[in-house]
Amino acid sequence: MVSETNIERELRFVVDARESKPWRVEATAIAIEQHYLPFSSFVLHGASLNFAGVHVMDLDEEQQVLWNQQPEWVARIRKKGDTYIFTSKSYRSADSSFEIEGVISEPTFHDLRGHASGGGVQKTRYVWPIDGVVWEIDEYEGAFAGFVIAEVELNIGQELNSLPEWVGHEITGIEAFSNRSLAKMTMK
Repeated sequence: MVSETNIERELRFVVDARESKPWRVEATAIAIEQHYLPFSSFVLHGASLNFAGVHVMDLDEEQQVLWNQQPEWVARIRKKGDTYIFTSKSYRSADSSFEIEGVISEPTFHDLRGHASGGGVQKTRYVWPIDGVVWEIDEYEGAFAGFVIAEVELNIGQELNSLPEWVGHEITGIEAFSNRSLAKMTMK
């Protein structure tokens, strides 16, 4: 049995940001840079998750079982402000994934970034609690400047009661709008 700490349920929406951007006034902003790594180069030795000879992180027992049970993972490294994070997701459905995540060191981030597919994604994330849920509004930079996505993580069984007026078409589960797909479109 997998605990809810290793399951993420997320809804994603396109945002019409041509006019008002209330999240810029109300929310906390943080710079994010993220890159994707090929799953085929990961090896789990006991509790130690490694990529191309680089120790990434140690997995707890539940994460080890989960890693070995899922046939494929999407692996991401992220610089979020001054914190470096490894995340791996294995999709369960359009709106939920098994997730393994942990803080990594800055040198590990830089070692792994050299192996990344594509040029990565840069964005500013605005974190805004509204009506009992936390919205994350991502304003993309670089090749995708002007593109804005809103995400909200929900507990299993939790539903949204309403959507903010600036939320547009739902894109949950549409691969072309995933951060991994966007990263693949950029050049190193």
